[in-house]
Amino acid sequence: MFLPAPVLEVSEGDWDLMVDLNLKAMFFHAQAAAKQMAASGRGGRIVNIASVAAVQPNEMLSVYSATKGGVISATKALAKELGDLRINVNAVLPGVIDTPGAGIAIGKIMEIVPPEALQGARPPFVLGRPGTPDDIADAVLFLASDLAAYVTGATLAVDGGYLI
Repeated sequence: MFLPAPVLEVSEGDWDLMVDLNLKAMFFHAQAAAKQMAASGRGGRIVNIASVAAVQPNEMLSVYSATKGGVISATKALAKELGDLRINVNAVLPGVIDTPGAGIAIGKIMEIVPPEALQGARPPFVLGRPGTPDDIADAVLFLASDLAAYVTGATLAVDGGYLI
């Protein structure tokens, strides 16, 4: 979840909400899954959702970027700690994904950012289109499958080339 806002206007309530939804929830869901996987003795796969904004932050998304950076760091720490239990932990970093929520957030940013600041800006992807929810689901399925049996602590950008 993100609530785009200028850094000088972010409220403590907005901060707490984004930390709770983007970082705290991820950690405790991963912990609960890891407990079940450890108890089974069979290991398993945990795939967290971060964001390209974690590694290439943008204005208006300071809190979102911070929480998603925390997801990446937690993913790596969990991978190290849970590896002995044969639990792989990875993260997918979506770029711009064509969803109603993204459209609302982009609209809010467009209301705040002056139009001249956007002149000459390139689209946030080089493949000619925004991503789809299926693009993210396919990456998650790969990381959850046996095809990624030797992948852990990794971040997979699914961003249409945004981070190039």
